[in-house]
Amino acid sequence: MPRTSALPPMNRPGTDELVARYRLISLSRRRLLELADVIEPSPCSQVDPETFHMQASPIGDQPNRAERKALAVCTHCPVRDLCLVRDMCETETPFELRGVRAGLRQAERRSLHIELTRQGLL
Repeated sequence: MPRTSALPPMNRPGTDELVARYRLISLSRRRLLELADVIEPSPCSQVDPETFHMQASPIGDQPNRAERKALAVCTHCPVRDLCLVRDMCETETPFELRGVRAGLRQAERRSLHIELTRQGLL
């Protein structure tokens, strides 16, 4: 009998949706940076960093078990948007993006980085 995961499949955003989200976030980037110092510690600071560095699944597949575990930590994070902006701005090439960050998988962030670069937003 095949073993089933206790975690349900997740609907993941597409690149167009992520670009729209990034545009909205980047409009308030200064405000996010101001809030970063006042907001409570992020949930990921309370978790082993290795939780966010795993074997990535392809973009067309559902997140694997390790990714779902990391994504669950990001779900209600108060600085998730700031994390995404920093991740995109501080990364020169999409191939430097690894694991889960800002509630997005490696493949999702790579696609987003490529599209933002193509549109001249990075």
